[in-house]
Amino acid sequence: MSDAVRPIPSGGRLLHIGPHKTGSTAVQVAFHQVRPALAEHGVHYAGRNRRPKFAGWSIGLPGKRYGVARPDEKLWRRLAAEVAAAEGRVVVSNEDFGRANREQRRRIVDDLGGDAVHLVAVARPLASYLPSQWQERVKAGVTLSWPDWLEVVLADERPEGPDGHGFEWINVWRAHDPRRYLPNWAEVVPSERFTLIVGDGSRDYVLRVFERLLELPEGLLQAPAGGSNESLSWAQVEAVRAAHLAFERRGVDRRERDPWIQRGLIRGFRETGPSGPKVPPFPAWAAEKVAELSTAFAAAVAEAGVNVLGDPVHLMPRAEIAQGDPEQLPPLSMAEAALALEAMVRATVDAVPGLGTPSEADDPADPDAAGDADADDED
Repeated sequence: MSDAVRPIPSGGRLLHIGPHKTGSTAVQVAFHQVRPALAEHGVHYAGRNRRPKFAGWSIGLPGKRYGVARPDEKLWRRLAAEVAAAEGRVVVSNEDFGRANREQRRRIVDDLGGDAVHLVAVARPLASYLPSQWQERVKAGVTLSWPDWLEVVLADERPEGPDGHGFEWINVWRAHDPRRYLPNWAEVVPSERFTLIVGDGSRDYVLRVFERLLELPEGLLQAPAGGSNESLSWAQVEAVRAAHLAFERRGVDRRERDPWIQRGLIRGFRETGPSGPKVPPFPAWAAEKVAELSTAFAAAVAEAGVNVLGDPVHLMPRAEIAQGDPEQLPPLSMAEAALALEAMVRATVDAVPGLGTPSEADDPADPDAAGDADADDED
């Protein structure tokens, strides 16, 4: 690792702004699980849980699940008061910060330390980020196919229209295009207080940078065992998308689908683990566009003037971008399908009051009920 890592001053406030899908969960778990040890080294990890997501949502940051009410803003005031009262260095990690608009960026910095604020973000290659982000959006209820989603987010300008896909475009580029987010954050924090980590894909590299920024012993922060926020396979994602489409066609709101999709189908797939290809191939036109954008992003980072740790060349595709026909879907194994269905049945029983509770007609001690059942079978 480069010796260019400069620790933030004692009393500094380190805001980790993500963005999403850059290993933020692993960073947050690593901090959360060693809170007492951090305190011994003069570092306070803000919030009560892995990340203060509810506090961020209370000031309007995107990220909360569809249909969930905006939390009371007292949660943000509580977080700000905690950061202000803490001695030594303070870390606040929330990948939703990366998608803040201009007003929210100003408020985040002002409320969480002002001139004491230092920013840190992680850059991820576009070719690996886009499939991962499409998966997250499908899990959240977006029913666009992979090629249709690429048509939206790789458009040169924000798409408008009644389909409402402008958010998908903003959701990708506000936080992941360095030509946008670096100037945006420069409006509130000078470049010398912004560290951008361009890692080699390893979580350890990112965690070692955080340790150096905070003058922590090397190895104190450890990636969670077994990974975090594990991805599904391509076939599994398509099964989730098909389920969302089926609910959508029947007019079932996203929030009402959660017991079956989130706590049923997705949980079942996570129990089996992914099999088959994890990443769908890019259509030829999209592969060409991603390669072009990756070159532009690497150049923007190299010229940004912020503290860049790692080589911007890592933002370029490591190999030729996998191309193919994304309409040729991989098969879903019978074992995966069976366990996923079992999880959905389990979720259904949990979600529907009284379902699975024996009725009087199920009592074998009732000969009339038993006789009726036998007659039905014979018919």
